[in-house]
Amino acid sequence: MDAKGLGWPAFSVVVWEVVRRGDCWLPRGATVVLAGGHGHWVNSLALSTEYVLRTGAFDHTGKHYSSPEEMKKVALERYNKIKGNGPERLVSGSDDFTMFLWEPSVSKHPKTRMTGHQQLVCRQ
Repeated sequence: MDAKGLGWPAFSVVVWEVVRRGDCWLPRGATVVLAGGHGHWVNSLALSTEYVLRTGAFDHTGKHYSSPEEMKKVALERYNKIKGNGPERLVSGSDDFTMFLWEPSVSKHPKTRMTGHQQLVCRQ
C-alpha cells in the first residue's frame, strides 16, 4: 500500500505524535502531515537535535556515569543546550532538487523552500 492509500499525499513529510510510557516513547497513532511541497520523493531528513538525541549523555570526553539517573540528567542538559529556546527544526530533501525547512511543532507549513541544487538531494 502506498502513502495515498494510507490517507496522506505522496511526497509529503509525515510526523507521528508520540507519548511517553515509562522510559519509552511510543507512537500514539496520530499523524501530523506537514503540508507538502516536494514534487518528488522525499529521501532525506535531518532533525536539528538528531545528534544529541542519538548520543544521549555520551560525548567525546568518554565520561562514565555513576547511575542511569545521572546519565538522563546529562542527556537532557545536552538536549536543552542544543535545542535552545526555539523549536526543533527539520530539513527534508527530495529528488526534485529542493530542500524544505520545517518547524513541525509550530506549523504544518514549511518555513522556507531552498532551491538551486543541481542534483537530487540525498543524504548518504
